[in-house]
Amino acid sequence: MTTEAIEAMFARRDAAFARHDAAALTADFADDCVVEGPVAGTHVGREAVRRVYQDFFSAFRDYRIHTDELLVFGNRIVQVFTSGGTDTGGFLGLPPTGKQFSASGVFVFTLNDEGQIVGERRIYDFNRLLLQLAGDAQPVTDGSQRYRDTLESARLEQEMKIAAEIQGALFPRHRHSGA
Repeated sequence: MTTEAIEAMFARRDAAFARHDAAALTADFADDCVVEGPVAGTHVGREAVRRVYQDFFSAFRDYRIHTDELLVFGNRIVQVFTSGGTDTGGFLGLPPTGKQFSASGVFVFTLNDEGQIVGERRIYDFNRLLLQLAGDAQPVTDGSQRYRDTLESARLEQEMKIAAEIQGALFPRHRHSGA
């Protein structure tokens, strides 16, 4: 599948998210797909995934998602996103809080040779989401930027460490012998 075709698939997924259309959202999943995530657990099969989306959209009627970055590596796709909404239907079986939330996350997809999604792993800022619904934290509106800033900071730290090692290797080791 070409990068352009994958980008078109994910544009359709974004539109399906905006409409809360669980059937359209799962149209590109293989019948035997596996979806793993911290909120809904592991689900096998397109129909099981459709039900999870439908239940989620029922609990968060104004749920929205924004793709911040889409990275394509052959048959692997990484979608970095921010999402938000209001807890109007209850979360994890709890009563609805009516609270706004905002969370960032990453979805990692694997496609088969036919271009169907056979695997999806979901990674969320789950702790922050729970704190927001409990009332102890404010929604994050710049989660993806914080993610990118953290990656940049880690990259710079690694570069500084390498530079220090190179510098240390360039200077001869002198031993001072006192008289």
